[in-house]
Amino acid sequence: MEPKIKKGSIVFVLSQKDYKVGDIITFKIGNGIPITHRLIEIEKKGKKTFFKTKGDANLTPDAEAVEKENVLGKVIFSLPFLGYILSYLKSPIFFLSLIWIPAILIIKEKIKEIKDEKNHN
Repeated sequence: MEPKIKKGSIVFVLSQKDYKVGDIITFKIGNGIPITHRLIEIEKKGKKTFFKTKGDANLTPDAEAVEKENVLGKVIFSLPFLGYILSYLKSPIFFLSLIWIPAILIIKEKIKEIKDEKNHN
């Protein structure tokens, strides 16, 4: 969705009764992954409403229309780069650093205490 929404941003959405062409919406696709794209066309097929969408940075519209019931909401605002931070906080590297860094610091301090005690004797 660049340049409007920077890669790695967290978006905040609000469900709407109606959506209009030009809105940036977040919706779920078949595997449940949320996607944020711009609404470019609205189609009614019987009692169902479908949205054609396109990412601002994409050259072509999305291949499949999104059923209105799969829309999570309209993007109200975004926080740039916060997604990268949240992704890191969920990573195994961060989890291990929570354990290993304090453990190493404690071990170093204990070794220093043992050396100091040995030198005083």
